Amino acid sequence: MSEWLRVLIIEDSEDFALRVAHLLQLNGYQPSFERIETGAAMQAALDRQTWDLVLSEPVLPAFSAIEALNLIQQRQLDPPFIVVSDHIDEEAAMTAMRAGAHDYLVKDNLARLAPAIERELRAARQRKVYREAERKLRQRAEVLQAANLALTQTLDLDSVLHVLLSYLKSLVPYDSANVMLLNSGVLSVCSVRGYRNPEEIRRITFALEQYPYLDQIVTQRQGLLVQDTRRAAAWLPHPASRHVRCWLGVPLIARGEVIGLCSLDKTVPGFFTTEHLRLAETLAAQAAIAIQNAQLHEQTELWVRELTAIHQAGQRLRRLYSPDMLAQEIIGVLEDLLDYKFGAVLLIDEHSGELVPFALSDRGQSPDFASADTAGATARGIRLGKGLIGWVAQTGESVRLGDVHRDPRYLAIRPDIRSELCVPLRLGDQVVGVVNIETTRPEAYTAADQRVLETVAAQIAVAIQNHRLFEQVNVGRDRLQAMSYRLLEVQESERRLIARELHDEVGQILTGLSLTLGMALQLPADRIRTNLEEAHALVNDLLARVRNLSLDLRPAMLDDLGLLPALLWHIDRYIAQTQVEVRFGHAGLERRFNPEVETAAYRIVQEALTNVARYARVDQVTVRIWANHDCLTVLIEDHGDGFDPAVALSRGASSGLSGMRDRAELLGGTLSIESAVGGGTRLMASLPLLVSPNGEGETAS
Repeated sequence: MSEWLRVLIIEDSEDFALRVAHLLQLNGYQPSFERIETGAAMQAALDRQTWDLVLSEPVLPAFSAIEALNLIQQRQLDPPFIVVSDHIDEEAAMTAMRAGAHDYLVKDNLARLAPAIERELRAARQRKVYREAERKLRQRAEVLQAANLALTQTLDLDSVLHVLLSYLKSLVPYDSANVMLLNSGVLSVCSVRGYRNPEEIRRITFALEQYPYLDQIVTQRQGLLVQDTRRAAAWLPHPASRHVRCWLGVPLIARGEVIGLCSLDKTVPGFFTTEHLRLAETLAAQAAIAIQNAQLHEQTELWVRELTAIHQAGQRLRRLYSPDMLAQEIIGVLEDLLDYKFGAVLLIDEHSGELVPFALSDRGQSPDFASADTAGATARGIRLGKGLIGWVAQTGESVRLGDVHRDPRYLAIRPDIRSELCVPLRLGDQVVGVVNIETTRPEAYTAADQRVLETVAAQIAVAIQNHRLFEQVNVGRDRLQAMSYRLLEVQESERRLIARELHDEVGQILTGLSLTLGMALQLPADRIRTNLEEAHALVNDLLARVRNLSLDLRPAMLDDLGLLPALLWHIDRYIAQTQVEVRFGHAGLERRFNPEVETAAYRIVQEALTNVARYARVDQVTVRIWANHDCLTVLIEDHGDGFDPAVALSRGASSGLSGMRDRAELLGGTLSIESAVGGGTRLMASLPLLVSPNGEGETAS
């Protein structure tokens, strides 16, 4: 069958127009043409109809191909435009092609005309398809943009669902549709459109386990298309959906959670396409956030009441209390917020793993009963993983039960208890305890109660932590005061030692030197030399004693040469003085460290070796010291008499031990002492490598 072709010919030769029409007929077309010679005639021709093809002479007396192209482009038309000339003019051809012409032919070679027309007609059809696809994409984008704007302009849930169904109709032409929201595995119809009995539809609920297609959408979190419901084995007919032949469902996913589902119906089988499915999923993704926001908005008033109560609880728990007063204040907060018969706050003992009662409340019971209940809870020894309370403490997950006797984790301590709510006490990521409330009423606690208790539990945890920190501050203050006293004692002790050395040793030598020199003045010349030799010996002795005193105070080589040379010198001197063998090992000490670190390490080794010589009664001690990028570690170990470190430190019996610990802690390090009477001693100090004043981790050699 021939193809109709409407041809507009811009030509002053009627004979050429007839030749073109005849050629088109020979090539299977049924041409309907009009020949024009002026711009006005072309305007009229374009007004009358749409043209499938335009053939034009390059230049006419009153018109030209370039002018014709301008008129077509002004009207945003795109028919194939072929310039046909009497001769080849490359410059004219290039000008025409740049202006928008699709081809340039010579009249004496019209054999090329039919293939060129066929090619350009195909290209025109393809361009039309592209323009239509672009138009649809633009239209859909505008619909999605308008839908997004409308969805964000309201927080009313019914309005949001109405907007969703309205804009879905613009994208996917359904016959009927509804929106279902998910709660505890059940989909409830909340908004409908296109049904004859909308009120009846709104009362319908679907349990996911009973409807495979709905369960598949929720579980797999992606849309589903059923082309013919009567041929789908998994389709379960519902009285309200007998008219449905083609069905499309997409999930509503907000913040990673499936909150509902959009259901679209069509009475014609095979109507919906995968493109419809994709569009519905896109709009559903936009609407899901708006739906969830509207749901949250409906709970705002409830949350305001909850937050008010929580704020008041926080104000009460913010104060610093003694342990007993804090426990009572916590119980008071819980009693004001929630209804329960028995309540408890239990803390995890890090050493035993048991949950120790911190605060217990037995509403309506006597103080004696409460005391007995506290003692009983302690005696039962609730451990991590044991019972509901132990499970919450171990997993960090809250538990809310309407009937505790149906849960195998429940320990039947009180047989009349039916409902229980237990939440963890957290400090950061660490579970430090639980808050547990119980009552004899079944199904007594709601999700809102759980939310309130979890929030208050966070405040309780902070209050307990603040109490602990306050106690630590007090202990630290006491230790700082004791450290100051010890520092004064050490200073006075060193002053007494220096004074005694100066008086007893240096003073005596100087006195002897003075007497010897005085006697030399009275001796005859032949005996002066002997007396001067005695004076010279006294001077040498004095120099040695002053040097030893100076080295005991602080060896100069520690500042000049560094830690390792100072330790080697001190160990050699120690062996010579005490006859105790020192097995010395080291690694990473060839570099220099901050003066504070070098001094602390040297003094710890010095004090530890002194203690070994005084108390251990051994002939051998091991000293090892090593450094890596972050830390310098000192280890001194002997197999001597040993002692009880806790007693020595608590009673202040050893200022040396306290001094070593203080030196380590002042640098942010640690000192551990392992010892027992008759079992030797193992002392280890870890000193962080501090940042030096010039910003480097080590000082220059």
